[in-house]
Amino acid sequence: MGYFKLLTSESGKREGWTIVVLAKELIANCNERITYHSGRVVFWEQEQRTATETLRDEGIKLRTFGVTNGERIEAEIDQKMGKRLSECQQQVKYHKTCINKFRAFRALCTIASRDDSQFVLNADDCLFFNIGEADNGEETPPQIGYDG
Repeated sequence: MGYFKLLTSESGKREGWTIVVLAKELIANCNERITYHSGRVVFWEQEQRTATETLRDEGIKLRTFGVTNGERIEAEIDQKMGKRLSECQQQVKYHKTCINKFRAFRALCTIASRDDSQFVLNADDCLFFNIGEADNGEETPPQIGYDG
């Protein structure tokens, strides 16, 4: 069983498990997460432009009804296209927020890396920082401690 499969299982007291990581390593992981979320921002901004154009071109239908003394016009908006636009906006906001978080963590780690500081991370921290190097497919990853 891979290390992170074990970490995400509900058995045991995983909140007590720790791994020691150099600040320099966390900087690299922060950079990877920033790159990932930046790519997602680009993707979702393009999807948002597409959704906006589609909604503008195809998602609004005007219907004209004859009424006494003239006509009445109703606008009908395609709800699916409106939801897609909203989803795109939410995703852009989410990924930009993640970029800001990882930039802040990177700044902290950069300061700490000047004296080869180490951080003790728990399982949730490892998942948050996407510490994938620890998941080498072996049963016992290096530098694991348990304080429970």
